[in-house]
Amino acid sequence: MKKVFLGFYNWGTQAGLHSQMLRKQGFDAKSLVFSDRYDRFADDTISMPRGRITHATFRLIYGIGLFFLNFKKDIFIFYGGKSFLPKGMDLVLFRLFGKTTIFYYMGNDVQGYEASINKYKFTNMKNYFTSHEKGLRYDKRILKRLSAHSKYASHQLVCAPCYSEFVHGSNILPLVINTDDYEVLDSKKNSLITILHAPTDRLAKGTSFVETAVNQLINEGYSVRLVIAEGLSHSELKEAYKSCDIFVDQLLGGWYGTVAIEAMAFGKPVVCFIRESYREYCNYYDDVPIINADPETIYSVLEELICSPDKLRDISVASRLFVEKYHSESYVMPRLKKYLLG
Repeated sequence: MKKVFLGFYNWGTQAGLHSQMLRKQGFDAKSLVFSDRYDRFADDTISMPRGRITHATFRLIYGIGLFFLNFKKDIFIFYGGKSFLPKGMDLVLFRLFGKTTIFYYMGNDVQGYEASINKYKFTNMKNYFTSHEKGLRYDKRILKRLSAHSKYASHQLVCAPCYSEFVHGSNILPLVINTDDYEVLDSKKNSLITILHAPTDRLAKGTSFVETAVNQLINEGYSVRLVIAEGLSHSELKEAYKSCDIFVDQLLGGWYGTVAIEAMAFGKPVVCFIRESYREYCNYYDDVPIINADPETIYSVLEELICSPDKLRDISVASRLFVEKYHSESYVMPRLKKYLLG
């Protein structure tokens, strides 16, 4: 039985879900992640100590201990772009001793700052840094990290096509959810349309554009309201999905994330900015049922949707079917298993 370590970041609950689902596949898998405010599922969590110790110092001390404790395992899956030791020093030893190491990139652990702001009119990377210089320093760190990973990692995977251009030679492993945890509910009968938006970062998600669009609709007499879900645990957010009619994800990043997948699993129509150029990286691009909108079109897109109940129903059905096809355990895990054993 292959022993698998998964750590240290649980963005989108992927580390927790992967470990749980790999055990069903016959692996001895265990996830260990940094705790966060969303209370996402994982096997074990690490809490950062309070006080003067820095995050980097804590990771170094803790990382050395964890490296030796887990070295006998066969496969290592790292999330968030970081392994046990700084500068990929552990990757050399993993390669030397025949270990399988996989990096699963999920966001600004690989997304280039300068490339994004120079190439795209709309990009979330404009809002992650307080100065251009900090963005450039970030780029240097990312390039050094990816250089080490490309030399020693067994596989480099990305969770979405929006990151493919930043990790050359990478493969897409779509985000996964447990579809059994999401039940499609009947549509509400009242006329008030509830739009849900759940930003982890208002600037990066384009929240102000959503607020402006909905306020304009309200001022024009449309029966609509906006609910912004912030600071909720994962279980609380799942409850919030159930009461909405339309879910708005992000308007700047160019692709959808886990929250959009969860909303679609509940049969909720999702609005999100989907960048056309990502078609070249994604073989299921044309199947995505998400309604495309950016900061300039969000008002018109929402106006059309709230006036089209039949369209909302059709998108609801298509959304659930899409998640079952491309983001379910039955689709994702055989692909992950291939990388673990290949």
